[in-house]
Amino acid sequence: MRKIIIEIPDDVTEIAAVDAIKRAFDPDWMASWWHIDDVVMSDPDRDDDWNSDLSEEECREVLRLADKYHDSGIGINWDVLESWINHVKQQRKEAA
Repeated sequence: MRKIIIEIPDDVTEIAAVDAIKRAFDPDWMASWWHIDDVVMSDPDRDDDWNSDLSEEECREVLRLADKYHDSGIGINWDVLESWINHVKQQRKEAA
């Protein structure tokens, strides 16, 4: 069995479950990874950061919602991210 050392930055407060970490390195599992930078630049056909008005926390909320409510028949794609981006922006307007 291979051993892997994972360094966790000091500012990380939550650690994924051990099973999730094992799956990340198991060739029998497949995962799709998205980053908050993808949320800011959520349209690959554009060169500008058209969602640069979103805070890092709002970008994390977009990813959290996309993950929590994703439809396995659709998956998480640019259209899904854009929908959640619009949702988060609308929540911000309503809170103001």
